[in-house]
Amino acid sequence: MEKKLKAAGYARVSTLRDCQDGSFASQQAYLRDFIRRQPGLEFSGVYGDHGKSGRYMKDRQALQDLMAAAEAGEVELICCKSLSRFARNMRQCLELVRHLSSLGVGLVFIKEGIDTRTMQGELHMAIMAAMAAAESDSIAENVRHSRRKALLSGCLWSRPPYGYRCDDKKNWIIAPDEALRIQRLFELAAQGHVYAELRRTLNEMEAAAGTGRVWTQEKILTAIRNEAYVGDYLTHKRILLRRQDGSGRRVANHGLREQFYLESHHPAIVSRELFQKVNDLQSRGLLASGKG
Repeated sequence: MEKKLKAAGYARVSTLRDCQDGSFASQQAYLRDFIRRQPGLEFSGVYGDHGKSGRYMKDRQALQDLMAAAEAGEVELICCKSLSRFARNMRQCLELVRHLSSLGVGLVFIKEGIDTRTMQGELHMAIMAAMAAAESDSIAENVRHSRRKALLSGCLWSRPPYGYRCDDKKNWIIAPDEALRIQRLFELAAQGHVYAELRRTLNEMEAAAGTGRVWTQEKILTAIRNEAYVGDYLTHKRILLRRQDGSGRRVANHGLREQFYLESHHPAIVSRELFQKVNDLQSRGLLASGKG
């Protein structure tokens, strides 16, 4: 009797929204049925990543588990409904396929009719992976464009800073108790109190309110410089830079991405005059030294 190949399916959807739950379940069911209908295949399960992007592979736990099973000889063939479900990053996709090939493990993309166990299949897959990557880039650009339009109209994605909260319509409104502490911070700083004194006063206020928040000099400096407290908003102060392997780090945005300054976006907690005075003192080093 001819030995059957141990075949597993791989399914993925990119968001956790309820509207995609059916798609995820249908992918899994489709792959189970597909593998079980093939006379030369032995069903070895379906691995699935729910709510994971196709651009980066390292954060997809189910895919990592599938690779480990392939390396352990538990899976000899991987079936995926379409190439876009497997990956949208062409370089990572090809590297993964070649690694699997070195293990004697093939990939079948049902929709495209690609089988990487043939050279023609790998060439076809490279072309389709390039198309999937281009489609992903186009989608990302459309998202950036939509967010740019939303930002210009005053709609923000970021969480409001200390002193504010969002109402039901996602507008920033003042959080009264927190705003009192921000006002006190600016009033004391304008009077020439130094960081140690500001930190002590704010921490005493937080302790009395039972919030558990601890103010540090860095937090005080961030608050003093935050234009949000005069009612303005600067977009993209920090941005996420992605590496080819999908890892990333947040960095200060010094001209790396377009920024917008939205004046009077939300209610102010302190006046512009008070904000400017405190920032002048800070820039001259007087809050650290206590001079003047």
